Amino acid sequence: MNKRILLYFFYIHFPLWIIKDSAWFFGLNYEAYTSFKYLSLSFAIITILISLLLIYYSESKLSRYENVLLTVWLAANSSWMLSEMFSVNHAHTFALVFFIIGLFLIPFYLHTVYYSKNLKI
Repeated sequence: MNKRILLYFFYIHFPLWIIKDSAWFFGLNYEAYTSFKYLSLSFAIITILISLLLIYYSESKLSRYENVLLTVWLAANSSWMLSEMFSVNHAHTFALVFFIIGLFLIPFYLHTVYYSKNLKI
């Protein structure tokens, strides 16, 4: 993939995540519940897809671990959102599983950070 496009996805990833969480908040706390509910779901899907794309095109092991951790967090966060907004049965269980996976991956990420040749620790 073109590095310029990949960089664009990297920079747009976080604002999309903030839009998703904002729509989730507005959907739970203000009128126009349905519009924000589906807006949040749409941005959750888009953000997770971009996150998966970033994992696939990661150039270093450290970058790949960072993107995997972000994807796991997004999956947990989005599962939690589905549980609250759409009353999806067992979505909170999936959120728990994704959070545990993320916690399990943290030592591997920290090991990679510590032994990375790019970082002077």
